[in-house]
Amino acid sequence: MNKKYVLLFFLLIGLVDASYLTFAHFTNAQLYCSNSGIINCQAVTTSNLSTVIGVPIALLGLVWFVVAIISFAAVPKLLVPWQYLGILGMVYSISGMAILGEICEYCSLLDLMLLGSAIMVLVFGIGVKGKADEKR
Repeated sequence: MNKKYVLLFFLLIGLVDASYLTFAHFTNAQLYCSNSGIINCQAVTTSNLSTVIGVPIALLGLVWFVVAIISFAAVPKLLVPWQYLGILGMVYSISGMAILGEICEYCSLLDLMLLGSAIMVLVFGIGVKGKADEKR
């Protein structure tokens, strides 16, 4: 399977997930997720850690995935530096859930999509000159 399609899969799933979280944030919609015990999406997504300087991290994630998809399609070599920002966002998200002691399934899925895309770009070299056309 072409690694570019795997990367695109991670980016598209992340885009959909970030869109859902952003929609839920701005409409105060109840997430389809457990809200009891350690799995508590509502507690995570409405905590004071769910925004950075007043900007929801869900919206930052949405912007990140939009830019990543545009880079994938138009300027693949920008994917490498962009991944480092994604890794920073993933570390913030995981740290926030650890501090809260609660887990958001959608946030965790977003973190996995960020990790998957970072592996595809930084380890397998998708977007790096000379490696973008590999088929394995």
